[in-house]
Amino acid sequence: MGASTGNRWPGGIIPYIVSPNFVGVNDLNQALASLEAVTNLRFVRRLSEQDTFVEVINSTQKCSSPIGRHGGGGGQTVGCAPFGFGIGSIIHEFCHAAGMIHEQSRSDRKNFVTIQEANIQAGEGRNFRRISNSRNGSVYNFQSIMHYSANAFSNGNGPTIVPVISGTALNGSILPTALDIAWLNTEYPTLGVVRRSDSASGAGEIAELAMQGLQGNADRLITVVRTASGLLKLIEWRISSLGGVDRITDSGNAAGSASHIDIARGPTSSIFITAIRSASGKLKLISWSAPGGTIQRQGDSGNAAGAATQIRIVALTDTCFVIACRASNGNLFLISWRLNADGSLTRLADSATAAGEAQSVSMTLIRSSGADHLVATTVRTGSGRLRLIVWNINSNLGTISRRGDSGNDMSVTKICGRLSSEARFTPSRRRNSDSRSSVPQFLVTLE
Repeated sequence: MGASTGNRWPGGIIPYIVSPNFVGVNDLNQALASLEAVTNLRFVRRLSEQDTFVEVINSTQKCSSPIGRHGGGGGQTVGCAPFGFGIGSIIHEFCHAAGMIHEQSRSDRKNFVTIQEANIQAGEGRNFRRISNSRNGSVYNFQSIMHYSANAFSNGNGPTIVPVISGTALNGSILPTALDIAWLNTEYPTLGVVRRSDSASGAGEIAELAMQGLQGNADRLITVVRTASGLLKLIEWRISSLGGVDRITDSGNAAGSASHIDIARGPTSSIFITAIRSASGKLKLISWSAPGGTIQRQGDSGNAAGAATQIRIVALTDTCFVIACRASNGNLFLISWRLNADGSLTRLADSATAAGEAQSVSMTLIRSSGADHLVATTVRTGSGRLRLIVWNINSNLGTISRRGDSGNDMSVTKICGRLSSEARFTPSRRRNSDSRSSVPQFLVTLE
């Protein structure tokens, strides 16, 4: 099944860095991704506060790694020869780093194999030493990725490893076997909380931010920020399969001053919309595209809206969007918009006086049926009460109608982020069994 020794990595999280001259980066990425796919191990780019980590380096002749986690600070090297070894060898060495030993070195090996010391090359005997304090699985794994072949390091006088039971094959796998995987998941039975990496100095100081993925690009996203100088800026990032973060481009000076920012994109659209409070204090929508590593401004809503704060935007379709905001009179206000082919935005309709006062605002799309879309807003009222309001918005006409609300359900101090949604909706409060939950949930069903 497997065998290990040494210290485990807390939470199965192994921080690592890669030497600048290491030539097998693609093989390394594939090796680590394949281990992550079948085990609870997680490999993360080392952050400065992680004082124990693995450093991947080139090795001139063979691959090597310490066994398990070596504490005390500093890196422990995994050396991988750049030519002729490949993904399987990298996996083998990272299994060592995780604590696995060579299967033929486990403390109970005499029950399964015999080491022919006279046939081992000079200077290679350490690779065959028995580890008396190993943690052993219940099954000896003759096919393990950690098992040597019968003639490994032979001096030409015969095999170095002979099975106790004649005829047993020693065909060490180039990939982890089912028993290898089971053993690693025995050693590391649960996933830790993984911080993959960060953007380091890839962005400056900001005052506000929002985020949106790009259509058809699972590894790219857009952050929209209010910079320290008060300007709106969009930044495109690429996220690698192992969590690395690279800054691709930004919008430059294509937008002016902004606050109360948010961003949305239609379900299948490559165009995304930022909703902001402009320097004049008015609501403005701006459309953007991100073709080929650039961010380009397409159009905006002009002066079609008045003063607003606490701005939230939700996409109903690729071309219809709804804004929830706090209007100049302090009331919640919803406006529907149409995205035109030239990137401009046309105001369709609004909620008029159908909503009351709001100190804080959040919004989510609940469900869609044809052109009718059910949207929920939550607000903190002037008296400090939480209120959830359900709306129906027609994406063809833009009409907005209020369907119901939760009444004066509870007191809150602040509303953060976006709502999460469920499939069925009408105002009825749902509490935890101890009636003390600070995160209220609502079940809303349509009459």
